[in-house]
Amino acid sequence: MSTPNETGAPWRARPSMARAVTVSELTDDDVGVTTFLTLGDDLVRNLLDVLQRLDRLRGILEDTKSTLLQVDSATVDVRELVATLETDLRSANTSMLAIASNWLMSSATRRGPLTIRSVPH
Repeated sequence: MSTPNETGAPWRARPSMARAVTVSELTDDDVGVTTFLTLGDDLVRNLLDVLQRLDRLRGILEDTKSTLLQVDSATVDVRELVATLETDLRSANTSMLAIASNWLMSSATRRGPLTIRSVPH
């Protein structure tokens, strides 16, 4: 993981941002809406971060002036980034599905499209 970034400093992978949510962490706010939204927000931020990193790495891989060492290092970084992304996506997927499984719109017995009605204030 020593691909230099645009400042010449080595690039280091950030630790995974996604984490599994346990049932004990859920609150009574509509059965985990806040937790669900936080997971979604974290996931989007993580995806944007990955996009920026992949763009930088693509620059190294496509640059004809990149040395073999830079290309090899960027290739390793891409593999690690994709592996971390896969872990984050699986974790968020599992947690978000666990939270939403209790919601009416996710009920296995629900038939037909979900109708959203305005709630009186």
